[in-house]
Amino acid sequence: MTEINEGLSMDRLKDLQHSFGEIGIGAQVIEKSESFAMDTLLVSAEDDYKGRTQLVNLAYVNDLGDKESNLALLQYFTEIETVFTPDQTPMMESLLNFINVRMPLGHFCTQSGKVYFRYVMTDSKTSNEHAMKVIETFFTYVDVMDIFQESIEKIITGELAFEAFKSKF
Repeated sequence: MTEINEGLSMDRLKDLQHSFGEIGIGAQVIEKSESFAMDTLLVSAEDDYKGRTQLVNLAYVNDLGDKESNLALLQYFTEIETVFTPDQTPMMESLLNFINVRMPLGHFCTQSGKVYFRYVMTDSKTSNEHAMKVIETFFTYVDVMDIFQESIEKIITGELAFEAFKSKF
């Protein structure tokens, strides 16, 4: 990212932090560091079905300083608090592929034994309704994630059979 891009991203994230705050949702801007590859807005979602805190990371994944494009790409990213073993990887890939083709928005993926939920929103860099679109998408993102999270975790732990889950669809 260029310095111009980082400044624009940071400004937009700070505006979003303010907009989330206006509707009573906690959000905090985190500057790029060793822990965060890019400037990020951490937004508090409602606790999950087990009462665990859920955070959604929002970050711009394109160069907002690019004068040639009016496109802004905002990534929503969440780590699901569950871990699976290496021998469960093929089953997890099948499960997440099954779920992802039924998703209205976003997708689940795995990396290093963890499950993640991700969506990239496209928007205009000059949109006057940007914050409202981001917040509306945030609520949809969290709802979709919540629909599948419990089933994913129950399949990992063996409380729910993959075939039984598939039969619901």
